[in-house]
Amino acid sequence: MQPASAPAFTVHQDLSFEDALAQICDLLRCATATAAGTTQGLSGDQRHMASATEHLINNAKTLADRALDCPQGA
Repeated sequence: MQPASAPAFTVHQDLSFEDALAQICDLLRCATATAAGTTQGLSGDQRHMASATEHLINNAKTLADRALDCPQGA
């Protein structure tokens, strides 16, 4: 059995709700760009799946952007 490795990504305990949402929006923006770039090189069902992934990421980013615009707790 191999020892557990340290996580590749960690979140600082003092990260605020708003800063976390802002980081989520940035990560989703990058994911959208990656999905869009991948979609361009595909065809058929693979292109449809990649496009659906891009669509879902865009929906999540829209919701995260909206949450960022709302006052916390509202």
